[in-house]
Amino acid sequence: MSGRRKAVAEPGLVSATVAPQLPLTSAETTAETTAETPQSVGSDDLKMIGTALVEFSKVAAGIAALKAKYHGVLYPVSTTQGMQDARDARAAVREPRLDVERIRISAKRPLLDLGRKLDAEAARITAELEAIEAPIAQQIKSEESRKEAERKAKAEAEERRKARILEMIQDLRDLTTLPIGWTAAKIAERLEAARAIEIGAEYQEFSGTAADVLAKSIRALTASLEQRQALEAEQDRIRAEREQLAKERAQQETRAKAEREALAKERAIEEARVAERRRLAEEEQRMAREADAARLAAEREKLAADRKAHEEAQARRKAEEDAKAEEARKEREAQLAEAREKIRKEREEAERLLAERQAKQDAEAQRLADERAQLEREREPVVVEAADPVESYENLGLHSRVETYAEKLLDEIDAAVFSGDTFIGLGARARLRWFMARWERELARWDAENAVEVDTGALT
Repeated sequence: MSGRRKAVAEPGLVSATVAPQLPLTSAETTAETTAETPQSVGSDDLKMIGTALVEFSKVAAGIAALKAKYHGVLYPVSTTQGMQDARDARAAVREPRLDVERIRISAKRPLLDLGRKLDAEAARITAELEAIEAPIAQQIKSEESRKEAERKAKAEAEERRKARILEMIQDLRDLTTLPIGWTAAKIAERLEAARAIEIGAEYQEFSGTAADVLAKSIRALTASLEQRQALEAEQDRIRAEREQLAKERAQQETRAKAEREALAKERAIEEARVAERRRLAEEEQRMAREADAARLAAEREKLAADRKAHEEAQARRKAEEDAKAEEARKEREAQLAEAREKIRKEREEAERLLAERQAKQDAEAQRLADERAQLEREREPVVVEAADPVESYENLGLHSRVETYAEKLLDEIDAAVFSGDTFIGLGARARLRWFMARWERELARWDAENAVEVDTGALT
């Protein structure tokens, strides 16, 4: 039994110690005896094989003569004699070839029969051995299949467990994905919900990763909330400025309308005065004509002269009055045009100042954002030892390219603060104070992490 177990455990190996333990059948004994005594094949069969080899030798000896006589010969097959000579040559070469094939088939037949007997006996023995081996192999295969199925099931269950935990961690990471247009109030609600999450035993060996992801999500939501609050404050400021501008524009339109109405009223009064003067002049002419007509009979000649003189004087007076009225009208129209032009210029100036103020604020906000992004890209962490403040200060690399660039930006911000133009608006100053508070918090964090006290008076 131990020999058989070894043979099963090491299939394909031939062991000298196993073979003697297998009982041999009578057929196997006969086969071994036959293999050990070649004479048992049959003397006639051996003679036939020997005769065939002799015949092969004779044919091989005659190949040289045939090659010398027929190889490379060109026959005039177009003639009767040439065709007959070619056929005779082919027959002379073909007959030995056919004889060799007949001898080979006849001499090989006993060997083929013996081979078929060997194949049949080997197949029978193999079938008997496989009948013994198959149940054992099936038991081994069933057990291996069962173990493989258990391994696959455990692996799949483990993968599902890890996938479920990783999906939960992804949900924590997705807390930072905010829809477009969310208000600060909604972001605050999301932040409170994130802070209320507790990393429990359900995260198993991924608890540390889940806690890190949740902390990052909370920090990201806090930053988003601060940015959104600052943006909404800026939007409220811009909205208030626009409402104030609209109010001022409406007031200007109201004043312009009142001035137009006043000018129209003055023009109507002046036209009434001109009409009254014209009416009085006409009335005076009418009365003069009636007086002249009453004295016409007695003073015709004198009246004609007086009337002519009077008409000339009246014409001069009317021309002067018309000229004065025209001059007054032109003066009023000029004043009205001047008032309109003044109102238009004031409105355009107000719009221009508002546009310039908005452009400056947008440009300054963009510049500060670009500079902040540049600083974030170029800032490198520096490890500072707290042994010597002066040496630590030098180790900060303040003369490096990053600190030189930062110094330039600080100078620009300082110049913008004292110029008096950049931070005229309340929104710009509020934005600057927000950044100053943010910078102060970050600097305090750096000082706490590096545990170094730097004399800020040395920087001024």
